[in-house]
Amino acid sequence: MRAFKVFLVLIFIVAQLAAKPRFAQDKISKLSGTPLRDFASLTVGDWQFWVNSDGILAYYGDGKGIFPKGTADLLFLQGILWGGWLKDPATGVKIQENPLQVGGAYYRSGLEPGWIKNGGSPVDPNDPNVKVYFIRTDWRSLSDSQLKREAGYYFDVDTTAVTEQMISDLRTALAENWKNWPVDLGAPFNDVNHNGVYDPVLDADGYPDAQKGDYPGIYGADQVIWFAANDLDQNKTRNLSGSPPIGIELQTTLWTYKGDFIPFSQTVFIRYRLVNKSAYLLDSMFVTIPGDPDVGNFADDLVGCDTLRNMWFAYNGNVIDKEYAKFGLTPPALGYSLLTGPVDSSAVPLQSGTPRLLHSFFAFRTGETIADPPMGDLDFTYG
Repeated sequence: MRAFKVFLVLIFIVAQLAAKPRFAQDKISKLSGTPLRDFASLTVGDWQFWVNSDGILAYYGDGKGIFPKGTADLLFLQGILWGGWLKDPATGVKIQENPLQVGGAYYRSGLEPGWIKNGGSPVDPNDPNVKVYFIRTDWRSLSDSQLKREAGYYFDVDTTAVTEQMISDLRTALAENWKNWPVDLGAPFNDVNHNGVYDPVLDADGYPDAQKGDYPGIYGADQVIWFAANDLDQNKTRNLSGSPPIGIELQTTLWTYKGDFIPFSQTVFIRYRLVNKSAYLLDSMFVTIPGDPDVGNFADDLVGCDTLRNMWFAYNGNVIDKEYAKFGLTPPALGYSLLTGPVDSSAVPLQSGTPRLLHSFFAFRTGETIADPPMGDLDFTYG
């Protein structure tokens, strides 16, 4: 596996405001798939936060970043984008054709579900192991009534439409994901004996016993989701940015905590790992976390950034929001805080090994001077 080697890594963050109807018609990827395989949802805390296997988060036909869950949409959509110059690893010279390449997921996804195999080819997206893996630490003790409520989230239906088969399928998926957690592909695990190796102690049925040894997930987290995607589908990358593929494997981990663990229960933690599996070096690379906040009614939102906290935020422009008012709630605010960034081993003038954090922030609104960038065109990069 080739390490993700870059000469310069900086993070910038984008916020998009308003104009949802046009996006829904001609901009956003048409998402579809199989529940419990192609998508899942964080639900144990105060969020209902949708996860798609192609890297688009908080969206499925409409905004699915709902906070508090069961009320109004706080986040319409989130993605991740990257771009950099491709160089010949032997000479350090930029390649002649399409040296600047851009990939990731935004209103359209340039990603195909699945990892990149040794040798540089993508795994078949129809491989049964290509899926969104989701676990809960309390999966053994969930009652049918609890699973019914969860199935409503996972199958995107009202609880009155949840069937016994849906409940059974969810129970089976939670058990199988716990047993077959893909540590070999990069999924995180709790290294109880601190030896750097996943060596769980299995119970009589073959499931990792969290009381006796290593087990899946993030330490202390009540719910964890993990999936891998890649940018090797040329049609998808060109549809996103007008760029050919690079050869990036994206591994995404999300986790949260139960409702009585405030403020963590009000937080979705996301960790991105980008692995360069191409034959090239990437130089002067930028990574961005674009988001489209909807604080209830999207038409009156405001955004800003806090450079000291490496954060961008969104809040309602009025004291009362008409969507949250339907639930008798004061509109909440949304914040994205960059806890750590990529570590650059040649981070001049910074000390070597210093994480790169927030570099820049900008907001744009359709119809204004700085509008949303064109999709499927390399001008998407703003030059």
